[in-house]
Amino acid sequence: MSSSEGKAAVPSSLEEWAQGVEEAARHIQPHVRETPLLHSSWLSSIPFDASSSSSSSSSSSSSPASSPPAVYFKCEQFQHTGSFKVRGALNAVSHYLTQASSSVSSSSSSSSSSASGNKSGGLDIIAASTGNHGMATAFAANAIGKDNVRVTVYVPENASKTKLDIIRSFGAEVVPHGDNCMDSEVRAREHAQEAQGRRGGGDGGGEGTGEEVRQRVFVSPYNDPYVVCGQGTIMREVFAQMEAALQKMPDMIIASVGGGGLLGGMAAYAKWRAGDAVHVVAAQPQNSPVMARSVLEGHIRFDVQEQETLSGGTAGAVEAGSVTF
Repeated sequence: MSSSEGKAAVPSSLEEWAQGVEEAARHIQPHVRETPLLHSSWLSSIPFDASSSSSSSSSSSSSPASSPPAVYFKCEQFQHTGSFKVRGALNAVSHYLTQASSSVSSSSSSSSSSASGNKSGGLDIIAASTGNHGMATAFAANAIGKDNVRVTVYVPENASKTKLDIIRSFGAEVVPHGDNCMDSEVRAREHAQEAQGRRGGGDGGGEGTGEEVRQRVFVSPYNDPYVVCGQGTIMREVFAQMEAALQKMPDMIIASVGGGGLLGGMAAYAKWRAGDAVHVVAAQPQNSPVMARSVLEGHIRFDVQEQETLSGGTAGAVEAGSVTF
């Protein structure tokens, strides 16, 4: 799923997305936990009103509540750093580090590079986060490329000190900037582009200077196919766990959505595996309905009024041209 420019090529079909998820599972398996799928007795005791999910007015007026469904939680709070974000970050770091190593090998094999005295280098990752993606990216770099990957994370000025301490504990540099996640993301992208400009492009430059040849890449928390496919491995695990324990597939998946990395990866894999047999529901805060409004209107909205929400991890704007839209 790679492209000649280093960034991931965007899959064009459900099958390609699913293949990306399968590939991601192989890349990240040594570094992630298989989190439990736990039955909720309380939620499973609540009758389900089938009419509430039907678009038919006639059925909504006559259909009685059906038997309570069996409800399960996929407990990603037990994942490293306490979040599913590790999955996408591990997949992205793994791919970009491999590409960086390949680029250095190709460069050093040419006579011009050999004469320049450049040293084989590694990968510089720049990210923006309110905390979870930053922790995940720092963890991934530490787990996969401790000696070859450097991470800089831009965070809002009001970001959680606890999360920032965790990011630093994995060896990443933290740069506070702006009042919200979009301010931090804009500055992080500017930093990535400035670095590329000074180094002569995405291959790190440094030719003829004796400097390390390093790749630099901005890793988005959602607008990156490698990240989306990494998050999609959750759905792959759910199918495997349900088939092993219950000999059946899920009927409905409910997942949170902010920028859409988690939901996009899970939905693509679920629809590839089960088609219309599985219903996918996106849950987004009423006070920050950017993706919901964008999907309804057929284009990404940049003027949606937002208010404070307890679900800070799913709040905020969606980047123009995002692969998740």
